[in-house]
Amino acid sequence: MKKLVSLLLAVLMVSVLLAVPAGAENYVRLTWVQGTGADAPTDVAMVNEALNVISRERLGVEVDIIYMTGDQVNTSVLAGEVYDMYFTCDWHNDFNTRVFEGVFADITDLLPVVTPALYATLDQEVWDLAKVNGRNYAIPVKKDFYPEVFLMFDQELYARLGMEIPDEMNFLDLEPYLEAYKAEYPDLYPFMRSGSAGGLDGIFNYINRDASIGFPYSAAGTENATTIISLFEDEEMLARFRAMHDWYNKGYINPDAAILDDSSIDLKVNFIKTGQGFFGADAIWSARDQYAIQISKISGPYKSGSGVRGSMNAFNVALDPERLELAMKYQELVNTDLEYRNILRYGIEGVHFIDNGDGTVTRTDEGRNNYAPWAFSQGSYSLSSNEASPFIQVDPNSWDKVFAGYEHAILAADMGFAFDPTPVEMEIAQLTVIREKWMAQIVTGTIDPDEGCAAAIAEMEAAGLRDVIAEAQAQLDAHLASL
Repeated sequence: MKKLVSLLLAVLMVSVLLAVPAGAENYVRLTWVQGTGADAPTDVAMVNEALNVISRERLGVEVDIIYMTGDQVNTSVLAGEVYDMYFTCDWHNDFNTRVFEGVFADITDLLPVVTPALYATLDQEVWDLAKVNGRNYAIPVKKDFYPEVFLMFDQELYARLGMEIPDEMNFLDLEPYLEAYKAEYPDLYPFMRSGSAGGLDGIFNYINRDASIGFPYSAAGTENATTIISLFEDEEMLARFRAMHDWYNKGYINPDAAILDDSSIDLKVNFIKTGQGFFGADAIWSARDQYAIQISKISGPYKSGSGVRGSMNAFNVALDPERLELAMKYQELVNTDLEYRNILRYGIEGVHFIDNGDGTVTRTDEGRNNYAPWAFSQGSYSLSSNEASPFIQVDPNSWDKVFAGYEHAILAADMGFAFDPTPVEMEIAQLTVIREKWMAQIVTGTIDPDEGCAAAIAEMEAAGLRDVIAEAQAQLDAHLASL
């Protein structure tokens, strides 16, 4: 990967020349690659200009926010294209891979000096869990650090049916609610799914998502607490897959689930959904789907490095010191200034949202249709105002309750471990292809999971699965021994 870094440095010379526009006001122009599931929000240019009015005045910078899918950003990095800042996690622009490739800058020593206000927004435990080999290479987004997964129910429907929805439930106890929905709406699917795992795998702590290896959070405190296995060998996951297959055969899951992506599903239909969330997420989901949603937790909170690294923003290693510090100061603005953060999340006040003056905002139709980026990826989620909902009472201080709830989070036994995939990158590339071949069919219940998982494991073993697990296990053992 040294060639990749050399290419990045070479291309940087061109990007820097293009970064400063001609004219009387020579603002530094930074670039920030954000994630998107499909197309960029329609009103990006309009919102970027509103943001630049603030950043010019505060920092003397303009920022181009560029939206890329996972495939697009991977292609961009491999092609040697250089951008200043990147959204990164373990499922989009893979953080560990980029760190060990040498793409992201080490900002450990700069954080408390260059951006003290930003540094103070996160507990030391969060900074520590975000580290790779004891160093920070990205800024965690202040949000639901310790993942919790919820089921979303149509509140009105189940109240009318006289069915109580508990605050927490076992995923395998979902069936009566699916059955009742199907009886009410025979032509609809109560558990409409796409080909992604979509919350089903929230009980599994990934060491490497591409290879589908890690260990269940429930192993904490047992003799298997740090034993790395394949997702397809985890008995808890197999139980969920078997339930999905049963529900698929009963007509509770759409027949085309395995070939759909998330953008193909109309979320305004009141089927039961899954999602990573937090106290107050019911209001966000209700506003999104336009009906009253009641939530029930099926897993979490789990405290781990992978959870904290689930949404971060990093800096290109090719930046010169002055440009890196300026980019970091920009991220400090993103993570500490409410006005800037609200525009970044919601768009332009009066066009895309209305400030209600009580710590909440209401999206307009134009906001919902033309500017709805990934709010969880941009910067402090908890800093921005909560979205009001006409269906659910919104607590403007909900994040205080979210963070208070982490006092009893289960700590994963990997203790902030970050797997270096480079020694087995060829094997992981092959495992990724096999994973994509089987995962959608298994997680949607389309095929018998016992047969499907066995077939997937057999193909993965032929591609080097056991070698990858052995390498990851050796690294984890060495990490734990060094603590």
